[in-house]
Amino acid sequence: MKTITFFLSLCLLSIAFGCLAEGQNPSVQIVAKKKSGLFGMGSPKLMEVALSNQNKVSPLNCDNVNGGKYIYFLFKTVGDWDFDADFVKDDLPKFVIEQGEQKLHEVWKEDLPQEGSKSFALGFPKSLQLHQPFVIKLDIGDTPNEQEMRVPEELWPGYSLLTSLASRAESLANGKQYKEAIQVYNRILQNSELKIFPRFGSMRKLRSQEFANHLDETIHSLVMTVAQPTLRSKEKINQIDSYLPEFRFVIDSLPNVALQVSPLDSSVNSLTASANDAIARARTWRDSLLVVFDNQNTQWIVEGNLIGENAYRYQHIIPVLVFAFSSLDFSDTATSLRCTLTEEMQTALTKYNIGEPYESFVRVCSDRFQRRLPMFPGDFLANLRRDTSAFALPYYSMLKSIDDFYKKDFVSSKNELRNVFRSCDNPDLLPRFHQLRILLDIKLALVPPVVISQLQEAKKAELSNDESGTLDHYKQAMSIAPTFAYPAYALAEYYLNAGFAIRAIPFFEKAYEIDKTFIPAYREEYRFYQKSGSYKPMIQILTQALQNGNDFWEINYNLGAGYMGDGDPVNAAKSFEHALALNPKSYQTTVQLGLAQQTLKNYPKAREYFNKAIELEPERPEAVDYLKNLDELQKAAH
Repeated sequence: MKTITFFLSLCLLSIAFGCLAEGQNPSVQIVAKKKSGLFGMGSPKLMEVALSNQNKVSPLNCDNVNGGKYIYFLFKTVGDWDFDADFVKDDLPKFVIEQGEQKLHEVWKEDLPQEGSKSFALGFPKSLQLHQPFVIKLDIGDTPNEQEMRVPEELWPGYSLLTSLASRAESLANGKQYKEAIQVYNRILQNSELKIFPRFGSMRKLRSQEFANHLDETIHSLVMTVAQPTLRSKEKINQIDSYLPEFRFVIDSLPNVALQVSPLDSSVNSLTASANDAIARARTWRDSLLVVFDNQNTQWIVEGNLIGENAYRYQHIIPVLVFAFSSLDFSDTATSLRCTLTEEMQTALTKYNIGEPYESFVRVCSDRFQRRLPMFPGDFLANLRRDTSAFALPYYSMLKSIDDFYKKDFVSSKNELRNVFRSCDNPDLLPRFHQLRILLDIKLALVPPVVISQLQEAKKAELSNDESGTLDHYKQAMSIAPTFAYPAYALAEYYLNAGFAIRAIPFFEKAYEIDKTFIPAYREEYRFYQKSGSYKPMIQILTQALQNGNDFWEINYNLGAGYMGDGDPVNAAKSFEHALALNPKSYQTTVQLGLAQQTLKNYPKAREYFNKAIELEPERPEAVDYLKNLDELQKAAH
């Protein structure tokens, strides 16, 4: 009996050394029956319990082991004995797997084996954790009959995924595709199911190393770019610009709370500090290069080149600059310039190859503005004044008035505006400079702050569709500052926009009665009458504007249009001639004068004006069409 007990103990203490051998499945041996043979004098019967899969195929891998509905184990007899129905019926229910507090019984089994069967399979719940040791037990009495099984990590769920991702990340890193490698490490660290593997923690360190490699590589590229003697400044600037997001990537993406990568970790903090330092150095180098580039790029604009290789570009960039700087919000107190361009002006940048010089010039001016220097560089305005006769519009006075406004030389700015209004024939530019004129009036008239406040409140009420509040605030402003024209004009605009034009007219009239040079009020009133075809009131308003000292292109041109609409081509021609004298390069005035002469049947004079218009702007079709029509008229006359 002692012999049997000693042998049984040896069996119970043995573990499945085969689970450590290459190519074998994790397994243990336990006692199936304590006694065997005649009178129970034989040695105990042993069986092997091996990890398997639903199809009982070998070799095992993490996919086939974990791919079924259950965790499967294969039971085999050891030695010369077979499973029988009694064992399956009586003893098998005593089989249990313990893991921590779990006691797992079989939830699936193969069909009962036939007599003489030496193996069959059982399935256990997937709550069994293969990455942790567990104990296989069979209760065959008081004697302990259990064995611990440890499953190698190659069979844990997720092993193939972890292996393939880690291999992919390593391959990308070896190919210096550091950002791509980082993305793969992110995938690993985001997958909580892979935390069971011992090397999961090392993935954070490997991820950080790829950030370090990426940072080192980018810094090296930055240094090589700056030191490259054959690269133009613009090319260097573009390349430096491309490095800045890469440094930012390290700062923004390396710390990641979700991946348990704290920004306070010493290694993380060190890398982000290096990236911030690299950004500072890159920007310093970039700014230095940009100053050189911008100065070189704008020198011909500042100098004013009406002859030479840049003459054509100079004549086209000045109008673009005027549109850009007149787009500023003059009431804005921002510390930087925010210029905008119309689609037409944007097209001109490409058409005349002046995009880069334009951007450089605006950048130079913005930098000077921020440093509280005069907005325009050097001798730019003086040279533009010298060249002013080469342009169809008073561009010098336009830019000078803006420059004076920001220098707070409001008197000079307003004086320049008179030159602008005298000859400007551009309907897009005129309202911008009239808005500047209103702000100048506020500055020069020392309008009380309470008036400005009332106007602001009126605008808020208007935006909120609060009619009562809008009217009250505008009228309060008029009452407080009776010699200030703008509140009356603003109230008239409100009525006009609300569809009450008849109510608007008295306030437009009040505005130009207060300030006889308040052109926007004249303009809006004559536009109202023009839309309704009431030419006589239109003529009356514009004549009054002239009598009040507003001998400007806009007034004379529109008066000519009023006379033409009223059937008076003689006076129309006189008004157009005066408008043309104020702006001899006005295409539209020349065309209208040709039409007035044509109406008077002065065909040679009409032809003269149409041809002149074609010379002024050959690309515009109207004058050409009118000239063709004139030819038909003369043929018909003969």
